[in-house]
Amino acid sequence: MGRKKKKFKVLMEWCYFNDGIKKRRLNVNNIEPDDYKSKYRGNLTCICGCEARIKFTNKKNGKKILSTWNKEGKKHDPDICPYYVEYRNVKGRNKLIEKSELGMVSDEKVEASLKRKFKNLMLKFNQNDINIDKNYNSKIINDGEKNIYTVKNDDTGETKSINNGRISYMESETINDDYNMLIRGIIGNVDNIYISEGKEENEEGLEGFYGYINLKSNYNKIHVYFPQAYYEGNEYKLKDLKRFLEILRKENKSKNMIVACYGMIKRKDDSKNGFNINIINPKHIIINGMTVKEILNKCSIEELEGDEIII
Repeated sequence: MGRKKKKFKVLMEWCYFNDGIKKRRLNVNNIEPDDYKSKYRGNLTCICGCEARIKFTNKKNGKKILSTWNKEGKKHDPDICPYYVEYRNVKGRNKLIEKSELGMVSDEKVEASLKRKFKNLMLKFNQNDINIDKNYNSKIINDGEKNIYTVKNDDTGETKSINNGRISYMESETINDDYNMLIRGIIGNVDNIYISEGKEENEEGLEGFYGYINLKSNYNKIHVYFPQAYYEGNEYKLKDLKRFLEILRKENKSKNMIVACYGMIKRKDDSKNGFNINIINPKHIIINGMTVKEILNKCSIEELEGDEIII
């Protein structure tokens, strides 16, 4: 008998509830058994926007679980969804990570996509709900032009066709281990900005400096992080990053701020529920629709109208 494939454990925590008019995100911990039987059953779908229906189980020990309905595992989108049936083992999971990495788009397309996303966000959504529209539904992944290019593996000679110019977006609130090591476009509300002053030892006077944009979340700790790759080889250096974060920290005291960014999600090694969104280029992040360049030039952030908005 052959060896059993090692399973990759996923923990589905979010789904969409369709009440016939709108879709809204729903966390497993906010579902009660009686409510599931009376209104949710048959009306829950994948948080990634897939057609797969989601079921709720309340175990005897009180643990609440979301899972895919039987025989609907292949209704998850194989291009983006961690719950697709073939990604349940380590080999399949690695395939999804590889797809995510090979699907990266140019910096210019990322910035253009983020701007469109923010504009559409302001036009289409309120805080928790998504209008059901065949032309603009929860599966918001087709930002940018669709280009096909071929990648060849030098070791095996195998070639693969990869879609370029497509970004899959998600809410920062819904990030968990299932998205670890995947590259995503992410929307979230700013909670606070943390800046470590560092030591004044190198030529920029910033050795040891680092900073985070912490996003609001009721479940996990989500940080927009700027690794060394962000300020090495790019237009804006470490001192520019510090000034950028200082502007955000000042503006955050009186303004609501929404981040739209693009990067790899990585679970923090020293945290059970902490995740970094790694931003490696200034064009991979906008705040309230403004680019890094615009924020540095203006030294302020555009005011948002109304309350906080999350996709």
